[in-house]
Amino acid sequence: MFNCSNHYKILKQKNITIKNNNILRIINIGSKSSKATAHINNTTIHCNIGICGSAYNKTEGDKKTPKGTFFPKKIFYRADKIQSIKSPIKKEIIKSHYRWCDDAKSYNYNKLIPRSFNQSSETMWRNDNLYDLIITTTHNQLPIIKHKGSAIFLHINNDSKKGSLGCITFKESHLRRLILTLNVKTRIYIK
Repeated sequence: MFNCSNHYKILKQKNITIKNNNILRIINIGSKSSKATAHINNTTIHCNIGICGSAYNKTEGDKKTPKGTFFPKKIFYRADKIQSIKSPIKKEIIKSHYRWCDDAKSYNYNKLIPRSFNQSSETMWRNDNLYDLIITTTHNQLPIIKHKGSAIFLHINNDSKKGSLGCITFKESHLRRLILTLNVKTRIYIK
């Protein structure tokens, strides 16, 4: 069970049938809302998605979470803040120079850049704790299509009332527990 407090209450499962426990369902609450619920193994928790809701036709910078089915790809974490992670998903420690390219004109679009980089990109080593723990997804990976959205992660949020720029965000304790239930075959279904 998830340890809950304040805005993150576990809800009883209603109107959601999980036929396969290897599915993480992210369900948007309202078409343009950043509020969502995550459902896995008969557990439901609150999470946030893009400020502008979700969409099948995701484009770079639209502040929407892409709808569709994806898979967890890799876990990145700050070893100076998070000591251990148990998961069958491949893990990598975030280094201070890591960046994720969001420049749709770049050859490196939607890829990790493990070096100094002069094109538009997101810093993975942040002063806040949002990227202390990240699960990358297969969104726009095989193949990578320019302008279809980059850096769609599951990561930490600091404000349960605030949406993301397209990622799915959780309270840190919930994300850490969620990782224990995921593997590379877990389908992340965003509706």
